[in-house]
Amino acid sequence: MQTAFKSVKGLKNRLAPESRVEFEVSFWTIRDSIKGEGDFLNAVGGKTPLQIIEMGKEVYQKRKAEGFKGYDQYSSWEDMISKFGKERNDQESHKGNAKGKETAKDKANDVLYKL
Repeated sequence: MQTAFKSVKGLKNRLAPESRVEFEVSFWTIRDSIKGEGDFLNAVGGKTPLQIIEMGKEVYQKRKAEGFKGYDQYSSWEDMISKFGKERNDQESHKGNAKGKETAKDKANDVLYKL
């Protein structure tokens, strides 16, 4: 799993900034839906970022149709991505408050997607 997380971080950093949040949300949406590590690694292994995003969208659509509680606040995948993107931008703008220094509070507020 550590190798997968390192790979995701590397892939994310190579994506265009506007695709990073969607990729991260997709990855963690898939991870949340597939509990077994082996099954999860088999599902995402060898996939491109675009394929992972497509998988994330499919999981979202399926769970939303099933009434998944975490998704009731979003009208669509795009709405969810937009809200997470805004949260990320807000966090990044707050990190610069301490003359460019990241504080312990900033580190504690890193974006974690709980779906």
